[in-house]
Amino acid sequence: MGASRQIPIFIPANQTVYIAVVFYLIFNINPMAQFEDKKLNCEECGTEFVWDKSEQAYFAKKGFKKTPKRCRACRAKRQIEIQKEKANEKEIVCIKCGKKGFVNVDVDPEEEAFCFDCYLKEQGIQK
Repeated sequence: MGASRQIPIFIPANQTVYIAVVFYLIFNINPMAQFEDKKLNCEECGTEFVWDKSEQAYFAKKGFKKTPKRCRACRAKRQIEIQKEKANEKEIVCIKCGKKGFVNVDVDPEEEAFCFDCYLKEQGIQK
């Protein structure tokens, strides 16, 4: 049996190197070759959409394990809704422990507010 070929790779600590690029440059392996376009159904609007190779590579790079449940349009609409909810958040200071928190309801400045943990204690609910 012949000796296996070892290629030393020196990566400086302060630089990010994408492994897919290294494999492509050294071994001439296309990282996109492992992905194929897939047809999926949107959970929200029910239309069929294509989850293409580039999106799959992006999901893999980010470490996402699940396939998308929504089409691009519904994902974009959901992101807008999330941003609107975050824009409506008001900062509160817990009157019991002093911890800062956020709520989605209108709170008067004079109104007493509890953080989530203190609220559960007040209600007698254990986490």
